[in-house]
Amino acid sequence: MNVKPFDIKYQDIKATIGGSHGFDQSMNYNLKFDVPAKYLGTEINALITKLSPSDAAKLQSIPINATLVGNFTNPKITTDINSAVTKLTTQLANQQKDRMVKQGTSALTDFINKNKKPADTSKTATPTTPTTQEEVKAKATDLLNGLFKKKKAAAEPATP
Repeated sequence: MNVKPFDIKYQDIKATIGGSHGFDQSMNYNLKFDVPAKYLGTEINALITKLSPSDAAKLQSIPINATLVGNFTNPKITTDINSAVTKLTTQLANQQKDRMVKQGTSALTDFINKNKKPADTSKTATPTTPTTQEEVKAKATDLLNGLFKKKKAAAEPATP
């Protein structure tokens, strides 16, 4: 006899159950539990508390798949809790990574913007650069003229 999936709720855990059972008392059911994160232990809860409140709200319940097989007198239940915890840990790590990338991008943008302002003021100083270049050129010319005049002056007395 096939049983279409149906939802039940026990306290704050929602479960979706579907599968089949036979007149020989055999059964084969798939169960999906939406387990609140608070039931997953202190390690998971410690990770969740490190998230922002909006990110933590997204993780209010964790899906855990289970199977119920065997027969009515000797049922066997298996869960895939390791997979659920792995998915949750990956999701938490990705959220932390995204948050760190956003913080790093923001800090880098702030750093660039702070360092850009002095560069902008130096661009306004560019019109004075030709004046500075002219002054340097004039001083260099004076220096060269002074050197050559001294050599001529020194060379003239040596030739009487």
